[in-house]
Amino acid sequence: MRKLNNVRELGLAIRDARRSAGLTQLQLSKQANVSRRWLIAVENGEAKAPDATKIFDTLRALNISFGLGSPEEVPAPRPNQAAADALQIMDQQS
Repeated sequence: MRKLNNVRELGLAIRDARRSAGLTQLQLSKQANVSRRWLIAVENGEAKAPDATKIFDTLRALNISFGLGSPEEVPAPRPNQAAADALQIMDQQS
């Protein structure tokens, strides 16, 4: 699960999901019934208070669920393997 802390991160998550789905902004905007201009503003973090209905329509068009939870429920991020290996090597050299 991806943890989002603000509207900008939500926009980036929408953009990543759209790209992963192989959709253009125009295609997604048509599927979600939102304007392309609105979608661009959300993806770029320029929409300061985006309409919740449009957000949910966009997420639904991307087949993404939206959930709420306490911080304790969100798993801690795992470091990537290369970083973990580098840290282990540095520890061994100390």
